[in-house]
Amino acid sequence: MPNDKQKRLKIQQGVISVASVAMIVFVLTWLINTAVTGRKNGLNIDFAMSAKKADTSVSSKADSKSADESKNDSDTESKTKTVKYSDSSEADDKDKPYEGAAMKDDFSDACFIGDSRTVGLEMNSDKAKADFYASQGLNISTAATDAFVALDNGTMGTVIDGASQKPYKRIFIMFGINELGWPYPENFVTQYVDLVNAVKSAQPDADIYIESVLPVSYKAVETNEVFTNENIDSFNDYVKQVAEQTGTTYLDINSYFKDASGSLPEDAAADGIHFVRDYCLEWIDILAYLVPQDPAAAADIAAKQSDAEANAANADTDDDENEAEGDYGFVNPDGYTTEEDDDGVVDGNGNVDYDNGNGQETYNDDEYDYSYENNDGYTDDDI
Repeated sequence: MPNDKQKRLKIQQGVISVASVAMIVFVLTWLINTAVTGRKNGLNIDFAMSAKKADTSVSSKADSKSADESKNDSDTESKTKTVKYSDSSEADDKDKPYEGAAMKDDFSDACFIGDSRTVGLEMNSDKAKADFYASQGLNISTAATDAFVALDNGTMGTVIDGASQKPYKRIFIMFGINELGWPYPENFVTQYVDLVNAVKSAQPDADIYIESVLPVSYKAVETNEVFTNENIDSFNDYVKQVAEQTGTTYLDINSYFKDASGSLPEDAAADGIHFVRDYCLEWIDILAYLVPQDPAAAADIAAKQSDAEANAANADTDDDENEAEGDYGFVNPDGYTTEEDDDGVVDGNGNVDYDNGNGQETYNDDEYDYSYENNDGYTDDDI
């Protein structure tokens, strides 16, 4: 009996061992097969998804191309050129192809003209080599008359005076937000055209870009009920007219900053109007992307600007030298200028004289009596 039990036990152990080995072989085979076929099927899935994505992209590009061609046909009939995001072939590659464009552009060949929004761009764009002729509350009417620009000669002038100081290659102009409440938009167009033509006269070799009015968020109406995106969109049609009538380039940057609702994102501006720093940096990126700096042109402008600064410095030196010689160029009441002192209008002591108004000349004596006629008809030395 014991031998029978041992035999049965051995048989059971053998069956279990064979079953275990078979199970292991089956599991290994299944794993290998799954790995191979799974990878293969995964590739097919990826390929199918890629193909579907490619088809969608092609369709989207075709639709976009069709729309752009239609847009271009319309623009061809116009005198102006409109530059916008969809004009770039990079538009399909990523959401913001312009991101970081301003890092390669110092805008040293550029100046900006505008209102408080442009002031914000100056404060937040980190473009110290660019010139900004902008002021809070400035509009297209006051831009031609307000002398708020500190000129290089120490005086104050208008934006035209500022833009006339040295050569520029790119000039960016934005007006419109402060004019939204004007009852007669055609007056806006007329005055804007006059301003742009004045800038063109001052800078005949520069490329001038008219920027669209930027959108606002819902908060803007708290400042003024005219600040709505509907009004801005309508007003941008007038801005386009300015570009058309002046033969300049219209930059449609408004559409870059609209969210799905057609408004400026809430975080873009604390008051719904003036951009915070991050959005100003995006704004300058867009400008650098749409209108990239030409290195050769920038170098040429830099050389011309350097020459202009040197000429101004030489002029200042000449003025200093004239002052050192006593040649102030003022005409005295007797018709003589101080540089004509050696014409006999000097007393024996070499002191300059002045006409007292009564035909008599009062000389500066050794007591340094620089006398002028008083209202009572007497000179100081007569008192």
